[in-house]
Amino acid sequence: MSSGFSKLDNITYGLPKGDLIVIAGRPSTGKTSFAINIAYNLLKQKTIKINISIFSLEMTKIQILYKLISIGSSLPIKKILEAKIDIHQWKKIQNICDMLLRADLYINDNADISIENIKSISQSTVKKNTYTGVVIIDYLQLIKTAYLNIDNRQQELTYITRELKMMAQSLSIPVLILSQLNRSIEKRVNKKPILSDLKESGCLIIHNSIEQDADIVMMLYDNNVESQQNSSTTVLDCIISKNRSGPIGSFQLIFYKKNTLFKIPQESSIVDLIK
Repeated sequence: MSSGFSKLDNITYGLPKGDLIVIAGRPSTGKTSFAINIAYNLLKQKTIKINISIFSLEMTKIQILYKLISIGSSLPIKKILEAKIDIHQWKKIQNICDMLLRADLYINDNADISIENIKSISQSTVKKNTYTGVVIIDYLQLIKTAYLNIDNRQQELTYITRELKMMAQSLSIPVLILSQLNRSIEKRVNKKPILSDLKESGCLIIHNSIEQDADIVMMLYDNNVESQQNSSTTVLDCIISKNRSGPIGSFQLIFYKKNTLFKIPQESSIVDLIK
């Protein structure tokens, strides 16, 4: 399946079935918006029908729907919320809503959902459809488990990442999980993220479990955070720091903040492959 981003697909060969894919970054780098952009790209495909399941532990269903409508119509969310739209713009929104109504889209915004619930719902959703599915979860550090024999949070998160990988394999679907990066990255001179930044509270357990279980790890990085923080657009690096089935590398994305839309700059036509 194509993610809708050609340079990402060139490195990862799309969204491989059975893969656990991690999208990581510091707060406000656009992780959720990037995942929803991928979801929208999958939903609008006409050649293949795809079931999308989004488990949002941080945002409501309505907020996610507004993002999808804004991405599809290229209209700022603020403008849609305030209903400051003309008849042509309204027609755009109507077309996006019609597409979403026809799409096989499931959004769960239970902030207290467990990994066991996620697995159970995903299994029933995938099994009732004869076509393929994709699961998106926002985000790793908020997931709990009902498994009572786990003693601490580090063991719990190791268990969760393993369960997610097993779910991706057993259902033969890509599972996209969002993850925060440790705040200690801000203390470094070079703030470009690396795999070891996937920690929680300074512990290496998260890094080790993702290193073991994830097939693909991509990190969003704003190299000019100070100069771009008041800008309506941000240029981000998408760094593929782990790719079990192919090369690692990086490419640039433009993030249009007002309508949470991601695009690949036309001028950067060559993906910078590391190996």
